Amino acid sequence: MLKETCTLHAFDLRGHGQTHTAHDDDLCIDTLVQDTLHILNHVIPPMTPKTDGAADSENPQSIIVGHSLGGALAVRVAATGKVPSLVGVMVIDVVEGTAMASLKHMGAILERRPSRFRSYKDAIHWALHSGTVHNQEAVEVSIPSQLTQLEDGSLVWRTDLASSAKYWHDWFIGLSKQFLSLKEAKVLVLAGSDRLDTELMRGQMMGKFEMRLMYSSGHAIQEDCPHEVANAIAEFSSRCARVISGNVFGPDGVPKQPNKDLALAERLAKARAMIPKDSILPAVHPTARPNKLPPQ
Repeated sequence: MLKETCTLHAFDLRGHGQTHTAHDDDLCIDTLVQDTLHILNHVIPPMTPKTDGAADSENPQSIIVGHSLGGALAVRVAATGKVPSLVGVMVIDVVEGTAMASLKHMGAILERRPSRFRSYKDAIHWALHSGTVHNQEAVEVSIPSQLTQLEDGSLVWRTDLASSAKYWHDWFIGLSKQFLSLKEAKVLVLAGSDRLDTELMRGQMMGKFEMRLMYSSGHAIQEDCPHEVANAIAEFSSRCARVISGNVFGPDGVPKQPNKDLALAERLAKARAMIPKDSILPAVHPTARPNKLPPQ
């Protein structure tokens, strides 16, 4: 769905998946921000200076999407102002207030989580039956990538969460205020409105960001509701995207031929997005007259 109009880059942070560094245990938020900026500088084509009278439609536009710690990282990266092509930020199920409140329970949560599995099948079974993920098709993809195999054939978690405890506070502190202060378009995707903290609740009532709720999911929203999240990203990107030329960028960063139909569709999508559904009133014919009041 998304690859038709976007170039997608999904990378493993240090200490995650297949990324290996000299200091995999350094999960300080500042380190993660620098890692991310380094990657973005390599995968996003450079901006072309706009000449007098020329349109800048050939410059790339970027949206950063992150879940949980990745969502916090997306906000921190956007706040640096060092991604010139950035036009939007989507944060999935991470809120400063609830995250900070849950930190005191993380030790107990990690103690209940198995530290070792005999097979990938056992790990997938645990993830489904513990409620970590509700979508079997998704968990069969995500869980193996979170594990590493030892010489005896057993599986352990690739990322040692317990050893990262000293970084947890800095991951989330000040996140809500920083999210609201971003100049780019913002979407917050949550599994329920009860997860909003006070600052975000005020910001949401003031229209500072869009909120999308996916009640049928748990914390791993992108795994429990992959199609809904993909649709949300597609709609968000179409609203953020420049619709003057209808350009679509290929994997090499070179714009493809303008697509007039796509440009029209994007204009319509953007126009619809600017009109809140709740504000649309039923049409009333100008000559319609109110019913007469009954006699007193």
